Amino acid sequence: MKTQKIQLQFMSFAAVLKLVPMSRSSIYRKIERGEFPPSVSLGGSSITFLRYEIEHYLVSLVENKDKKDTVQELIEMRGQLRDKVTYPI
Repeated sequence: MKTQKIQLQFMSFAAVLKLVPMSRSSIYRKIERGEFPPSVSLGGSSITFLRYEIEHYLVSLVENKDKKDTVQELIEMRGQLRDKVTYPI
């Protein structure tokens, strides 16, 4: 993947459901199988998703890419977030 700058934004599960044509239970099953970007824990039972990961995932669906490969790529990107995130001034 090419180097890119991203703006870090969180999305609630409800917001993800508006973008992704799947049910809540389908998303959970896909997360368990490594076929959907995993959520981020905010502590307790509060979870969120990273907007750029959901958008990247949707583009990969249009491009007919392997879901597991896409998710693995996104998980690897998480390890490099500090170098890719743009911070508002």
